[in-house]
Amino acid sequence: VSDVKTYDKPWALTGTECKREHNIVNSLYLQPEELEIKNFERYEKYKAIEENEVMYQEYLTEGNVLQSLPEAIRAQMKDKQYTYSCYRSNAVGSEKIKSIIIEEGAVSIGAYAYGNLLLGCPNLVSVELPTSLTEIGNSAFCSCSSLASITLPANLSELGKDVFKNCSSLSEINVSEENEYYFSSDGVLYDKTQSKLIMCPVKKSGDCIIPDGVTTVKSTAFNSCKNITSVTIPGSMSELSASLFSSCSALAAINVAENNENYSSINGVLYNKEKAELIKCPAAISGTITVPGSVTTIGSSAFNGCVNLSSVIIPSSVTFVENLSFYDCILLE
Repeated sequence: VSDVKTYDKPWALTGTECKREHNIVNSLYLQPEELEIKNFERYEKYKAIEENEVMYQEYLTEGNVLQSLPEAIRAQMKDKQYTYSCYRSNAVGSEKIKSIIIEEGAVSIGAYAYGNLLLGCPNLVSVELPTSLTEIGNSAFCSCSSLASITLPANLSELGKDVFKNCSSLSEINVSEENEYYFSSDGVLYDKTQSKLIMCPVKKSGDCIIPDGVTTVKSTAFNSCKNITSVTIPGSMSELSASLFSSCSALAAINVAENNENYSSINGVLYNKEKAELIKCPAAISGTITVPGSVTTIGSSAFNGCVNLSSVIIPSSVTFVENLSFYDCILLE
């Protein structure tokens, strides 16, 4: 590559501010035969999209209801699957949308459909999803801060990441009884077998009692649940993420069923079964905590966010304190 022109931007090959090792340049251009293959692949891809997908834009009806697919368009799409995509229109600002109705036939809501890409739909309070819907993409309803409840339809089989992120009013997620993949109880979302807790709505408040039979909890299930005051862990629970309750600022107690073989609790603090590791102290606990003499390890982020904790008495049995165990404990000296 000696005849390749160089530029005044060293980070192009070395990384920003030249602080890391050189990138390895494998090639500077595609060989003609490679380019032909790539072009053909892309041609086939976009040809399939053109034949099988139809993009359309919503229109605002009386009462600030966002309708989709006028009859004339829907008639043209008979026997075709299509992706529902929401685009911001100069005539229809996202802040004006109060209700969205997605008509039968739509199979997918793309990523960011009503969220960051539209600067949020802050006044959206009602969403009707069709039975035909099978997929909701990543962050699809992100920042829909007025949305209080939603019902997932019968054929939905895939939920993307952070679908309801920053939905600060969401208090319940309901699921059609006919759905074979998801289940809801008291507004909390589980898989169909009720062995995995997927999401607790952000606005959920008070006590959260996880049903017996649940064995795992998704690591993001309680993200930003700032109104939950206590969580009850059932005897069936076998796996919990150490950071699971990190953003639950009102959480004052984590209680564990006595028949649980993996975890235990004392005064609302979570330990492993043998009480050799202190896993999590709820953020709302205040005053002084006395760690039991059986504890040898204080887990990572165990006291993270305990802003009202004034002192922790640690016994001589403790031999290992993991990273960030006391992060953001602003009253500890």
